[in-house]
Amino acid sequence: MTAQPDPKTIIRQYQKPLYWFIRRIVHTHQDTQDILQEVFLKWWKVHHRIQNHQAYLYRLAWHETLRFLRKKRWQQTLSRPFSQFEDWWLQHIQADPYIDFSEAFRQLIHYQLQLPPRQYAVFVLRYFQQKSYEEIAQILDISPSGARAHYTHAVKKLRTLLSQLPHLHT
Repeated sequence: MTAQPDPKTIIRQYQKPLYWFIRRIVHTHQDTQDILQEVFLKWWKVHHRIQNHQAYLYRLAWHETLRFLRKKRWQQTLSRPFSQFEDWWLQHIQADPYIDFSEAFRQLIHYQLQLPPRQYAVFVLRYFQQKSYEEIAQILDISPSGARAHYTHAVKKLRTLLSQLPHLHT
């Protein structure tokens, strides 16, 4: 039996990549920190039984992020119609002092929010985190060909939506 890596080493190794994975989905620093803390707390309880820490941590981050978004969406539907959630979310992330907003970036965020959750996660893992399709498949518990298909569909949708943006003139 191989020795388990030191938990502090695992946390140092994955803290930053997991932060950016979550951040690119929820877009705010504080929400990302809250989710990341929950991920590491849940991981800590079972870390001694985990063989593939990367896959487990990313899968846990994905599920915690989805749980957070569902909770936010549910909370927002209590006070405003469901169709206004995306507008509320954009206003929420624009208030984040860590984001430098331009119109193009705002539109990209808006379009990303229109992707189905799994396509969005695959897009973030592949494009921003540069994970292989095999790694994405393991993280999201799908096949590598499914990961590739989700990524292809996400890129196609984003290209179509972004091509509709008027060109910015200086």
